[in-house]
Amino acid sequence: MTAVPAELTRRMRDLGLEVPGTLDGQALQTALEQLVVQLEAAREALRGLQHVYHHAAGMLALLETDGRLLDVNRTALDLIQAQRDDLIGQPFWLTPWWSASPDAQRQLREGIVRAAGGEVVRTQAHLHLPGRHLTVEYTLVPLRRAGEVTGLLAEGRDVTEQARLTQTLAQERAFLNAVLDHMHDGVVACDEQGTLTVFNRATRELHGQPQRPLRPDDWSGAYDLFQEDGRVPLTPDQIPLYRALRGERVQDSLMVIRPAARPPVLVSSSGQALRAQDGTLLGAAVVMRDHPRRPDRPAQPRGLHGDPEPAGPSPQSRGAAVSGPRRLQGHQRHLRASHGRRGAAARLGPADPEHAGPGRDRPAGR
Repeated sequence: MTAVPAELTRRMRDLGLEVPGTLDGQALQTALEQLVVQLEAAREALRGLQHVYHHAAGMLALLETDGRLLDVNRTALDLIQAQRDDLIGQPFWLTPWWSASPDAQRQLREGIVRAAGGEVVRTQAHLHLPGRHLTVEYTLVPLRRAGEVTGLLAEGRDVTEQARLTQTLAQERAFLNAVLDHMHDGVVACDEQGTLTVFNRATRELHGQPQRPLRPDDWSGAYDLFQEDGRVPLTPDQIPLYRALRGERVQDSLMVIRPAARPPVLVSSSGQALRAQDGTLLGAAVVMRDHPRRPDRPAQPRGLHGDPEPAGPSPQSRGAAVSGPRRLQGHQRHLRASHGRRGAAARLGPADPEHAGPGRDRPAGR
């Protein structure tokens, strides 16, 4: 009987095996049986991992720290219709996935250097493959053993459709922004949380400053919003956009924008909340138009029938105002004379037009 060698003891313990004190025929047989059982279990687990590895939706590859290809899954091979053995050992950036895309090759080489230094690298690349173009989002992950980077895992997924949709949305947003910036009226909008999201060119010119992602409590002070008199700052509950966000349908609401470095402007605001088809609140939007009345001039009082009364005498009436008392007296004498003639005619009764004398008045309209 002999003692178990130290190296064998270490290796058996690493595998989770029981280490006998001495080796004899029976002990050796038991140890080997345990080893076989664990190796078989490991083999089955490895087969399962290989199945997942080769049938994963994403592209997977194992690399040396210098970027040479150690292994690659079936999903990645199917993209280029290649055989695994033809590619093993090649620098990854020279393989058919990257060879027709110089910019992607350079980006990949730089990423491999960074990953070999211990960094997790995430980026996107446009690949020109035979018969198709792909946008791939990939990650390079350092694989460590005892704290040292011993290899790299490259994982990629096809995001071509997502990239196309993102580009389409960006183009549509650019078009919408161009439309808004060509409008003469100011347009401002916020999301459902009350954060400003739209500030077109006319609005920026009204305020003399750009859009900032501010909340309602900050709008009045940041954008110089005042009541119609131009003196009292608006509270959040008075701001047309916030009123619209809370569900009010705002129509021709007046407020003054009074930037420090430019004249105040009186604007009329109209807007409402924005909702999705299912009723979900998306935010609110308001359109602002210049109001014809100057912001420093009070509203004109209304007359009996709701018409604005004149603010003062017109140039044509100033002369009449000087001689007003004399003209008023003349009008009064004329009215008394006319009233006297009508009273006399009423007492005498209707006159015969054919016998009316020269001093008689003929009926009106004859």
